[in-house]
Amino acid sequence: MATVLEEAKKDTRKDTQKDITSLRSALEWLDSQGDVMTTDVEVDPDLEITGVQKHLDGGPVVLFNRVKGKPHARAITNLLADMNVIDKMFDYPTPKERTKKIAYSMTHPIAPVEVSQDEAPCQEEVLTDDLDVNKYITAIRHTELESELTIGSGISCVIGDYFDGGSHIGYNRMNFRWGNVGTFQASPFRTNGGTASAVVPTQQGFDQLRALFPQGRSANLDRYLSIVGNLRGSTNVQPVALGGGRPDIPFGTVTFSGVPQPLNDYQWLTRVDWTPSSKDTFSFRYVFDDSTLVNQIPSAFEGFGIDVPGRAQNFHFSHTRNFSPTWTNEFRFAYGRFVALFQAGNPEVALNGPVFSIAETQITDVGLDPTFPQGRFLNNYQFQDTVTHTRGNHTIRAGVDLVRQLSKALVPFNDRGALTFGSSDASDDVPAFPAFGNFVDGFSGLADPFGDKVFGSPVVYPNRFQQAYFVNDSWRARPNLTLNLGLRYENYGTPENVLPFSAFPGFDAPIDARVKQKGDNNNFAPRFGFAYTPRWGGRLFGQDKTVIRGGYQLSYDVFFDNILLNSAASLPNVLRATIPGSDGNTARGFSNAGVNSLPATGTLDPTARLDSIDSNLVNPLTQVWNLGVQREAPGNVILDVAYVGSRGSRLFLNRELNFGIDGERPIAERGLVVLRTNAGDSNYHSLQTRVERGLSKGLLFRFAYTYSKAIDNVNSEVFTTTGGSSRASDPLNLRTDRSVASFDAPHRVVWSFIWDLPGPKRGLLGRTLGGWSLTGIYSLQSGAVETPFVGGIDLNGDLNFFNDRPSINNPNAPRNSVAIIDSQPFCGGPSPTGYCDANGNPIQLANARYLVDPAVRTNIAGRNTLRANWTNRADASLSKSILMPFEGHRLDLRFEFFNIFNHANYTWAIPGSGDPSNGDVLNPNFNNVGLNDGGFAIPAGTGLRAGRSGRIQIRYSF
Repeated sequence: MATVLEEAKKDTRKDTQKDITSLRSALEWLDSQGDVMTTDVEVDPDLEITGVQKHLDGGPVVLFNRVKGKPHARAITNLLADMNVIDKMFDYPTPKERTKKIAYSMTHPIAPVEVSQDEAPCQEEVLTDDLDVNKYITAIRHTELESELTIGSGISCVIGDYFDGGSHIGYNRMNFRWGNVGTFQASPFRTNGGTASAVVPTQQGFDQLRALFPQGRSANLDRYLSIVGNLRGSTNVQPVALGGGRPDIPFGTVTFSGVPQPLNDYQWLTRVDWTPSSKDTFSFRYVFDDSTLVNQIPSAFEGFGIDVPGRAQNFHFSHTRNFSPTWTNEFRFAYGRFVALFQAGNPEVALNGPVFSIAETQITDVGLDPTFPQGRFLNNYQFQDTVTHTRGNHTIRAGVDLVRQLSKALVPFNDRGALTFGSSDASDDVPAFPAFGNFVDGFSGLADPFGDKVFGSPVVYPNRFQQAYFVNDSWRARPNLTLNLGLRYENYGTPENVLPFSAFPGFDAPIDARVKQKGDNNNFAPRFGFAYTPRWGGRLFGQDKTVIRGGYQLSYDVFFDNILLNSAASLPNVLRATIPGSDGNTARGFSNAGVNSLPATGTLDPTARLDSIDSNLVNPLTQVWNLGVQREAPGNVILDVAYVGSRGSRLFLNRELNFGIDGERPIAERGLVVLRTNAGDSNYHSLQTRVERGLSKGLLFRFAYTYSKAIDNVNSEVFTTTGGSSRASDPLNLRTDRSVASFDAPHRVVWSFIWDLPGPKRGLLGRTLGGWSLTGIYSLQSGAVETPFVGGIDLNGDLNFFNDRPSINNPNAPRNSVAIIDSQPFCGGPSPTGYCDANGNPIQLANARYLVDPAVRTNIAGRNTLRANWTNRADASLSKSILMPFEGHRLDLRFEFFNIFNHANYTWAIPGSGDPSNGDVLNPNFNNVGLNDGGFAIPAGTGLRAGRSGRIQIRYSF
């Protein structure tokens, strides 16, 4: 570039009469005035032309006489970049006079000159043969981030009588494009953050079992050991009794740390843009994305870890039609197919039979978890049409958005069955046997239930039709004030009605009565916004340096499939059957108990739990509002301060019906009903600040700080996010659960930057060492919240053993101290102090912060009152774009690094993660997040990666 600039600075002025009626004559006159820099050094249209332009931004006109690959062409840039040049060209004596004349021209437009067709000079050359536009036009590329070469111009200003009484100012880019009609991207991600463990026989225990039960003697043991495979317990060795005078069998724990969890993601993109005329633009896109996450939920047993293969395909077509300068219509059609499965790494294990559980031991269950496989197949057909009309200072847009979804979902329920082997008591001449002894001998024991299986369709088709209509007016009320007024109507249908039994019929109707979900047909959503630039206040606001923005909008949430699937897996859409071991034909329960002992048919049991929805379930409603000020400061710095708030109402919330009162259900002949309702409520308030410097000298940075508070009474309508249950702690008073939300983070700081690293620009070194960009993000955030709960004791008699919270006894006692009244079986008997701690040891009541006592139900601990440590994390990426030797081909490399400082972020245990500390006061590790792994392992079932990790992305565009 330096050579081009040095050549361009040579003085080539000639005396020329002023004539700016054509581009050629205007250049000649500007050159005579010393306002044109001309160079004969060859310049590359790919990046170099714009590099010179950016370097001389706001400076003189630059004329390139030699363009690489275009011997017939010259190129010009910065023609209207310098206001001094513009003043000289149009005879504006001062900037003030310039403003006056431009304002005058806006109200006194020049009439168009009409020329008859016979007298009109030729304006175009008509080519009828096959045409390679690239030979005739010089296209450029602005940055390495752009994937294509473009040529653009066409500034227009039409006003007054010649524009239907309105005005139009626009910039129209000619739609010639080269490159990026196809892209391939590979994103392999590698991490060894998974953990898995199992309690299985030690090598000595395995040898003992095979000595006592050779292959073929015990079908149950043969199946069990075939799943255990080569696993052998090695730590925490404990004896497991066989009974019948046989030796105990040593079992131990086998643990795998650093389980590989590779994610392979491959993406294809194909696109075509076609502009056959100035009135029509067509666009076609096809995206194919295939990914597989291995061992998202690791298992110690080979083949039983859960993989997540997924495939997404999307085809998009759009047509934009300009009927006139004031009327435009845009039509879009999209088809998307999405497949996501959660299945065993070896899918054949799903055919392996029921889960084997051995009661009264710590032996790990064998068999595939009944909730897998599950997944969804979605086919979405979307039609959108938007009409835009400009009239005066109003831009009015109106449109429709229709979505038809045809889908198939695998329902997660126990259709393979489960067998739980229990112990048996001594009877007559039959001695007592432990559970493991009954298991290997083929007896069920007396467990209730022994056999458990669900009958019903494992597949549902939650097809739905969603529709939305909108109108919006962007009104430029004043040159410095724009108002946006809009109204949207949304209808999401009644997706639950695809089920045979859609909604709860009430207790006064049979449990299998058919009740449909009612429609929600009044979802009108207004919105309002404004942007105001104050032109007063002097130095406070600056001259057009400040924007004040505000707005309000109302929107609705959708009915998501988890709610439907929970209903599909529940009574009466499925039927459950159980067999108690005590019904067996021997004192040890059923004989020949094994994989063939499952129930054969299901029954409708009104006393069983029922999960359903309220027939009046409607779409949740969210209101959002904001008010902010943005100020441009010296040095290309932007300052932004805003208040953002929201209110959620009619949120999905699980409510219990027929819950226990003093340990008894009011309607004894019916079971628990868990109903999805609209009883949830939330609000959010925040102060959001931002300081950002735009790209300058290859560096861009942003600093953001948010101070906020989120409050709700919602745990989750499907999952348990904090505490021990997704249901209210007091079914009769939802306000007892109103507290900070599970996602509340009072403080969040984020610093990010983009840095174009200095380096060589040309030659081999430029291709390898130059052109790299470094991006970084550092975040610091308040710790996550958790609820102190009592896991396993029903304190209020509602028959829910996981939704109660302890009382606060001594707030000055250690944060993890708890006293449990010794009348509870948890303590194992009387304590000299009347209380035991979470380890079963005596504790003085005065030394405990929390109290577990059914007789003391005052001063109850609040929901989400525990908070973990602050979290901080630094991520970075290094990227480079490499031009290939083929026209329009480019190779992009991207290296991403997460938690680059390997910082431990201690937070609460996620169910299934293996972390010891949570909010359960009966847990000896209660409220001590420092005992958890700090995020270095991937919590099972979450897909989250927290320890240092990295991935490589490779993208090829052509």
